[in-house]
Amino acid sequence: MKYDYDIVVIGGGPGGYVTAIYGAQQGKKVCLIEKDTLGGVCLNRGCIPTKTLIKSVNVLDTVRESIKYGVLGIEKNNCFLDLKRVQNRKKEIVRRLTSGVSYLLRANGVDVIKKEATFKNEHTVDVNGGYLTAENIIIATGSSPAELSVQIEGDVPLVNSDAVLELEEVPERMVIIGGGVIGVEFAYILGKLGSQVTVIEALDEILPTVDGEIARKARKVLENIPVNVVPGAQVTKFVKNEVFYEKDGQLKSIKADKILVSIGRRPNVDGLNLKSLDLDFSKTGIEVNDFLRTNVENIYAIGDVNSKYMLAHVASMEGIVAINNICGRKMKIDYQKVPQCIYLHPEIASVGLTEKEALERGLDIKIGRFNYSANGKAIIEGDEEGIAKVIVDQRVGEILGVHIFGSNATDMIGEAVLAMTLESTAEEVVFAIHPHPTISEVIPEAFHAVFQKAIHAV
Repeated sequence: MKYDYDIVVIGGGPGGYVTAIYGAQQGKKVCLIEKDTLGGVCLNRGCIPTKTLIKSVNVLDTVRESIKYGVLGIEKNNCFLDLKRVQNRKKEIVRRLTSGVSYLLRANGVDVIKKEATFKNEHTVDVNGGYLTAENIIIATGSSPAELSVQIEGDVPLVNSDAVLELEEVPERMVIIGGGVIGVEFAYILGKLGSQVTVIEALDEILPTVDGEIARKARKVLENIPVNVVPGAQVTKFVKNEVFYEKDGQLKSIKADKILVSIGRRPNVDGLNLKSLDLDFSKTGIEVNDFLRTNVENIYAIGDVNSKYMLAHVASMEGIVAINNICGRKMKIDYQKVPQCIYLHPEIASVGLTEKEALERGLDIKIGRFNYSANGKAIIEGDEEGIAKVIVDQRVGEILGVHIFGSNATDMIGEAVLAMTLESTAEEVVFAIHPHPTISEVIPEAFHAVFQKAIHAV
């Protein structure tokens, strides 16, 4: 049968547009369907906008602390952020990047349709009344914020992350429900801007996917802003501008000018008409096998919509892997080697097992640590708060996990990902020469500590 396209990609986020470009580069005729703005949530309402705001609040901190670098003449109390200018900078960055995505798609010969797509059958999609056929279809529709099912009374000042990213005035009191990555980053931004922020988290600690030692350090960062962190608390209801929650068997409440619910995300499957295909899916996402194929042979699902890992860089790699599988090259993703990043200051980055996970698996491990305070470049930069923590299999030297809390962490974690992907041992990292003076030297020092002692620590 002759189809209109070799591959149709539904969704133009970091999973979808990367997939479409890569597919075209493999010689396939590709169409990308996106009902909203190219770049998806990550580029327009997530990763890029939040990191832009974080950069502004971090620059403000640096300016206020400029005297320690020998810069005089700046009145600390006179420094503030003009949120309108901050927002304008954010919008320009987003505009530049989304324009870049559009250009890359055109340059690679990808047809882009700005409409909503619904399945007619396994090879046909309905695009607002017009039909397109494809030999293979890749679903990359992303996710949306999950809703909190609690009682709501009166006019509650609930806002979503989109609204928070557009703020031009800082709310005096902010309550954030959820202490995951998104909630913590917003708490950091708003707290730095002067809002009285409270984070209510159901679990015993914020950032539950992060190594416990690192999560506790992140909590201290927030509390020093100050942000009020309330772990082990269950929200029970909203009454006007008041949040009620249970903690330690007691009912408590707190008032807020704005309330952000950040309790995770749900995959976007509504409107695709998946039931007509007998395609296996649930409220947790579309089911796929190790090759990212659904139970319908020619349909794949990547990114947030399959719920394996809700991270932009995972979505992009899943798209590349799906294209390779369509092209007949059998490929899988090792989800044990996915880096995770949190953009506070100090930053947090990790890959592999946490200490707790390694012990729960009964692994015989050794741990190495190295503090930033003993690193020359960190001292020069004035960023002495931080630690590199590595987890190694004691018997064979396999690198099981790397966790960094400190400046440049999100850039340096790539080294650990590469080492683990290439199955390097801890000893091999130790003998890889790192440039001096750089903060990257904390990595081999931490591995030195696994074997005996770090060179630059007692």
